[in-house]
Amino acid sequence: MKKINYLLFSTVLIVSYVSCGNRQAEVEKKDANVFVSGTLSNYGSQKVFFEELTPTSVVVFDSAKTDEKGDFSTRVKVPSTGFYRFRISSNKFFNFIVSPGDSLSIIADASFLENSYKIEGSGESMRLKDLNVFFQKIYKSNDSLNASLQKHQQSNDVNNYMNAVKFQQELSGQFHFFVKNFIDQKPGSLASLAAVQNLDAEENFEYYSKVAEGLKTSLPNSGYYKDLKAKVDDLRKLAIGSEAPEIILNNPEDKKISLSSLRGKVVLVDFWASWCRPCRAENPNVVKMYNKFHAKGFEVFSVSLDKSKPSWINAINQDGLIWKSHASDLGYWNSAVVPMYNIKGIPLTFLIDKEGKIIGKNLRGEQLEQKLEEIFK
Repeated sequence: MKKINYLLFSTVLIVSYVSCGNRQAEVEKKDANVFVSGTLSNYGSQKVFFEELTPTSVVVFDSAKTDEKGDFSTRVKVPSTGFYRFRISSNKFFNFIVSPGDSLSIIADASFLENSYKIEGSGESMRLKDLNVFFQKIYKSNDSLNASLQKHQQSNDVNNYMNAVKFQQELSGQFHFFVKNFIDQKPGSLASLAAVQNLDAEENFEYYSKVAEGLKTSLPNSGYYKDLKAKVDDLRKLAIGSEAPEIILNNPEDKKISLSSLRGKVVLVDFWASWCRPCRAENPNVVKMYNKFHAKGFEVFSVSLDKSKPSWINAINQDGLIWKSHASDLGYWNSAVVPMYNIKGIPLTFLIDKEGKIIGKNLRGEQLEQKLEEIFK
């Protein structure tokens, strides 16, 4: 289940904004603007640490000492609304969200801090905790299903294998429903920022854009908003509804050919290569779609990541790619189209409408046929 791979909860929920590293920062108590108190059972008299999670580092900015009962209270300086961390050791901590002026109360069992902590005084921290609890539940369920899939595959138990696949699909549905609903409730919150990073950015551009717009209102000057906006602006170039970037490359006869020359047609931009086995396996489906819909206004614009011209031309002939729009700069992974279309693997397809706008991504086989049926019915 592809989406579950994005469930990196707790310590890495905000991985895009945190890198390894520590540095000390002294804080004048007179400037302290957040009061924090609490009780840690099974801890005794030891230090607790408060860290700021900046866009580039983890900054220890204050500490406090618990008494023999595990009680503590302190005032700390919080520079701005953001992600912070409460830590008692290198592998025992939890993330929270706090704003200047908050008054926090923390109760936890130090033996299993992450799973036991309760925090009051910050609604956003409570939302972040709810998100983590959900992710942990999904993560455990998916681990169990993966184990079942492996077991049933090894024993060639087809029925139970398919049942496990069905359960994974249902789990994926639950995951997406929860995360999207979570974001919809408060798109301009940092907890929603943590949530959206567990969604595939290209397939869920709408939600990345929604959180960016929310943060533009709630935290317009924060590094969190600026970083997400930059990502959204980059994603927008290839989002559904955006105009496909122009491609001008040589065809096998060394003549320039452009994607825009096919305006007025529905075009499948197909990135492939002669050396790519999955691409070659998919080619018969592309040929089938071409033969079925070409007369209705369907074209294929094949862009090869080959580096050998003879291999490229031979593959075109061997696979019966009868359309005329073939293009390549023979640059392999250094091809100009790789960064232009953010190509990380092939085969990769973009379906373009008559106006040159993207209406589908990575459609293959039955999915592509259904989409073309819908367009040309």
